[in-house]
Amino acid sequence: MGGVPGPGGSQTTTDAQGRYRLLLSAGAYDVTAGAFGYTSQAVHNRTVITGQTTVQDFTLTALPTGQVAGTVREEGSGSPVSATLTVLGTPVTTTASPTDGSYNIALPGGVYTLHVRALGYRVVTATLIVTAGETTAYSFTLTPIPRILLVDSGRWYYRSQIGYYREALDGMAYAYDEWAVKHPPADTPVITDLLPYDLVIWSAPEDSPGYVGANGTITRYLSAGGNLFLSGQDVGYWDGGGSGSTYAPYYETHLYARFVKDDAGSRQVVGLTGTLFAGLTMTIEGAGGADNQRWPDVITVTNPDYAAPVLRYEGDGSAGQQVGLCRPYRALYLAFGFEAINDVATRQEVMRRSLDWFVGPRQAVGLEARAVSTTPLVGPPGGVITHWVRVRNTGEVGGKDTVHLALDGADWSTTILTPTFSLAPCQALTVPIRVTIPATATWDQANRFTLTVRSTVSPALQLALPLTSKAPAPVLLVDDDRWYPQEQVYQGALEAAG
Repeated sequence: MGGVPGPGGSQTTTDAQGRYRLLLSAGAYDVTAGAFGYTSQAVHNRTVITGQTTVQDFTLTALPTGQVAGTVREEGSGSPVSATLTVLGTPVTTTASPTDGSYNIALPGGVYTLHVRALGYRVVTATLIVTAGETTAYSFTLTPIPRILLVDSGRWYYRSQIGYYREALDGMAYAYDEWAVKHPPADTPVITDLLPYDLVIWSAPEDSPGYVGANGTITRYLSAGGNLFLSGQDVGYWDGGGSGSTYAPYYETHLYARFVKDDAGSRQVVGLTGTLFAGLTMTIEGAGGADNQRWPDVITVTNPDYAAPVLRYEGDGSAGQQVGLCRPYRALYLAFGFEAINDVATRQEVMRRSLDWFVGPRQAVGLEARAVSTTPLVGPPGGVITHWVRVRNTGEVGGKDTVHLALDGADWSTTILTPTFSLAPCQALTVPIRVTIPATATWDQANRFTLTVRSTVSPALQLALPLTSKAPAPVLLVDDDRWYPQEQVYQGALEAAG
């Protein structure tokens, strides 16, 4: 119930017992009381005298109502969902039964929009017509999504950019909870705050998780299988040691990231081919976004077994990377502020692709092969050299994969010492390949061959790794000393090497 003011008037809301008080200057007033679901009542020319209390009671008549009733269930499983149902534009809200998902709402006749929300599900709305004295039946089916916590660590220094994240999530009808860091480290989330969530989206406009004391929390959360979307232009600067005064170990041990420099040479960001952001380009300055990227970090991957770049600055280094292959968690780290992407559609597409990646299936089949040495191996005529090749099963689920190695184009005597072996998911083996250089090999003669790596689980999966063996090339020794001859040192070393 509220008092509706005219010029010079006021308004208020009753307490739970229907009592109210209005402080007014002396004079005559029209007073109207109204509440949702009731007819309004008005009193005209009610006089207020200075120093006296004027008593005016109201009796409101309830409007005839109809019912909206049904259930809220999970898509696929049909399990009941204890969702919150809100009738938009009214004070009416209710919660569906956790036992069977049923709900029942009494409303005056009219057209209403019901908003149905439960953490871990997409938000659903429906517009319904309610007729007094009748029951409108309507049941809701909610699509499961990750349980999301949106952390705003820009609040404590008055640089919050959380609105851009809300806009993207709301645009996809994702339900989420929020956590604002206002007085770190006192209200920085701890591990028990994060564990109920499948995914934490952390907005760090100018600070970082380590800066607010969350290094241990992030480390434990990821180690427990949680997932993290982290974005901020100075996360690497603070947590990757760029400042020279701060460092947070999770940055390297769990994000597998290294800070390269504090200010990228471009504000154009491109998605890398073959990654979740392939085909996307974005601008992180100008109107349409926060336009706050003064120092977007440039980063690099420290361990390609578990992490890979997914974004780059135009004409500069990495702008973002994904983590999670053969790890119990997944993480996506943007080295710039998500809020700075300067158009709504691109921000939402980045968020959509990111969340799809987080819930995507683990890799079933995969192989990697790389030579331990990145340069050709050199040996004397008649000598033996050994190429070491690391083969890794990048499949993350299922059983072992039997791997077969074969040679193509090996003109010199070449032997694979372990041509067939089995690898469990995420397991790697370094295999020796021995090459005998012909005694008749001439200076700088080379034999280039291909090592074929083939999966048994998926025979179509084959890798071709080029390798090069060669005899020494002639060496030109330049004697540039002026007063202290040193050429004999170099000559002795070359002779000792054959």
